[in-house]
Amino acid sequence: MNYEVVLTDSFLKDLKKLKNKALEDQVLSKLHELEEKPERNKRLHYDLKDYYRIRVGKLRILYTIQGSKVYVEVLVTGHKYEEV
Repeated sequence: MNYEVVLTDSFLKDLKKLKNKALEDQVLSKLHELEEKPERNKRLHYDLKDYYRIRVGKLRILYTIQGSKVYVEVLVTGHKYEEV
């Protein structure tokens, strides 16, 4: 089953802030992988249990799956224990 990947406005804003073109290309490559099997990535816990995450270096991409659509919502930078 192919999924439709929907990029939210907040994600697109965060993506534009990336200064490293190679890192941006890696993020876009990971987004293309979501079209095939978005559920294979790590599912989060507690209040974020409806979200999945992808790691690209120090970046985290958070998304949800709703039917045949994948909503990519947040691009977080830094280590998970750092304040962002």
